[in-house]
Amino acid sequence: MQDGYDEDEDDSENLARPSKSAMKREFVHIQGLVRRLAALSDSQLAALPLEEDAREAVQALRRMKRQAMERQVRYASGLLARSDHVALAAALDLLERPQRTAVRAFHEVEAWRARLIAGDRELLGEIVARYPAMESAVIAGLVEDAQREAGRGHPARAARALFRYLAQRRDV
Repeated sequence: MQDGYDEDEDDSENLARPSKSAMKREFVHIQGLVRRLAALSDSQLAALPLEEDAREAVQALRRMKRQAMERQVRYASGLLARSDHVALAAALDLLERPQRTAVRAFHEVEAWRARLIAGDRELLGEIVARYPAMESAVIAGLVEDAQREAGRGHPARAARALFRYLAQRRDV
C-alpha cells in the first residue's frame, strides 16, 4: 500500500460497476421498451406501472415526426432508466400476451387451411381428433370447394369459408 492507495479496493469498485457495453445494451433495451409503449392505446398505457413524467413523454412521442421522435425516445428512455423498467417490461409482456396468442392461433389455422387445400388428408384426422367440435365431412366439403375454385382460378371464397370454419370451431 502506497500513498493510501489500495489495489483491492479499486478492483472491487470496477467489479460492482457494469461495463460501458452492458450499460449501452440496457439503454437500447429500454429504447425498445419505449417504442412498444408508444404503440399502446391510452387505456393500455394507463394500466401499466409508469411514472407520470414517463407516461407524458411516451404520449408526446406519438405526435412527433421522425427526428424529433428519436430524441423523444432517448428522453423517455432516460426517464424509464431511473424507474423499475424490468417490472414495466414484465407488465407489458403480460398485456401483450393475449395478442400474441391470438396471432399464433391465426397462423396455425392459416397453415391448416393451406395444408388441407394442398391435399394433406392426415391433417384432417388430426384436427378432428384434437377438436371434437369440428366435423370431418364439413371440412372435407369446404376443402373440395376450395380446391375446385383454385383449379378454375376463381376467387378464394371457399378457402375463406374453410378458414372461418376452422377458426370458429377451434375456439369452441
